[in-house]
Amino acid sequence: MNVIVIAMCAAVLSPVELRSGDVIDAPIDAMGPGGVTLGGIQTRVLAWDRIARVTGTDEAEARAYQGLAVDAWRARSRLARGDVRLATPLFERLYAESGALEGPTGLLIAEGAMRCRLDTDPRGSAEAWLEALALRARGVKIDGEPVAAGFTDQVTGLVPTLPPMFLEGSARDAPAIGTGDVRVDAYGALYAFAMGAPMTGLVRASSADPAVEFVRLLVLAQRGEGPERDAARQVLEGQRSSGTGDWRDAWRLGAIGRSLALSENQEERVRAVFTLLEIPARWGASQPHLSAVALHDAAVTLRGLGRDDEAALVHDELVRMFPNHPASRPGAETSRPRPDTTPETNQEPS
Repeated sequence: MNVIVIAMCAAVLSPVELRSGDVIDAPIDAMGPGGVTLGGIQTRVLAWDRIARVTGTDEAEARAYQGLAVDAWRARSRLARGDVRLATPLFERLYAESGALEGPTGLLIAEGAMRCRLDTDPRGSAEAWLEALALRARGVKIDGEPVAAGFTDQVTGLVPTLPPMFLEGSARDAPAIGTGDVRVDAYGALYAFAMGAPMTGLVRASSADPAVEFVRLLVLAQRGEGPERDAARQVLEGQRSSGTGDWRDAWRLGAIGRSLALSENQEERVRAVFTLLEIPARWGASQPHLSAVALHDAAVTLRGLGRDDEAALVHDELVRMFPNHPASRPGAETSRPRPDTTPETNQEPS
């Protein structure tokens, strides 16, 4: 009997006090930047943002993570009330200081950074999203309401407001994810290619995964070599005929317009302008990044057609609608990624 009592007492020597006011008396099996692993009947890992205090034998060790816990809690709370402006500096600092993201705390930071960057740094948002996706592929979860709830498609894992469409020069530090998860690694290669990185085997090979194949067609339509670019565009055009007008249709239209803009045929480039301008007209509120890219590309295409006055009007509309997007900033690139001509390599993009 005494042995049982001693064991029971040992199991509650380090109770965890949550910010909700609840106290968890399960034993602590491990502690690190990713969170606190609780043992007992059901093992689980708590992110630091949920933890107010650890007392008992593990109190001294937990004190080293107090700053992380407070900042993560403040960042998550600000984002939960829709205050992206105040949440962004905290998430950016946490993301920069975290190194290799791990556990539910790392997942919270990655998804928070993804949300904060959506409107102002699409490339950085994609990088954070891929890191979050890699963590989820390893089975990492967040107790409670994830900060990315409602921002990620539950079937595909894609972010409907973050299509693989970027401006020229976005290839700097393009995401390279080597997780061993087929879908996540394919997304990483495809988004890197969309940003201007070299083509890899994962980009060229068709996929049995409908979500991966969808993204592959999108990026090939924009950056593939002539015949494969045209073939991908034709498939997307066929899919649009039965579209429902949701985010997938917006993505398809963006890829089709960007593909046509690369044509040497003047009539197709004129069609590209009308195709691209349809995106902000229909999805300006729900697809800000895609709409900004579409306006940018429409202006570039008009300028190439010698219609400078119309190009200036489209650019003015871009700045008016999306003043914080990279395409609206002074010195933004005036062109976009050209079709890939880099020899194929099986190495992951760096």
